[in-house]
Amino acid sequence: MAAIATWSSKEFGAAAALRYETLIFQALRDIESDPSRLGVRSPAELAHPVHTYHLQFSSHRVPHHEFVRRPRHYFVYRIKDNIVEILRLIHDAQDLERHVPGES
Repeated sequence: MAAIATWSSKEFGAAAALRYETLIFQALRDIESDPSRLGVRSPAELAHPVHTYHLQFSSHRVPHHEFVRRPRHYFVYRIKDNIVEILRLIHDAQDLERHVPGES
C-alpha cells in the first residue's frame, strides 16, 4: 500500500493520495464487517477459494470530500477459520492468476 500511496502522491498530489488511502481503509473495514458484501466476487479461474473486492464498491461510503472518482485496485482475500486474510491489493489491469499466491 505504501507504493500505491507514493505513486498516487507523485502522479496526482498529496491530497489525492490521502483520498485514495481513505478509500483503501474504508474498503478494508467493509470487507471485515461483511466478507460477502455486495461487490465481492469469487473467481472460478483460481485453484483455491479466494474472493475479490474492488475499491469502487466502497467509494460511496467515504465522505463526499474524500471521494475517489475512478479507483483502480481491488483486494484479494480468503476466509480461513472465520478470519479474513488479505492476500493482495492488486491494480485492476493486472492478471489475477499471476499475482495471487498459491494455497498455503
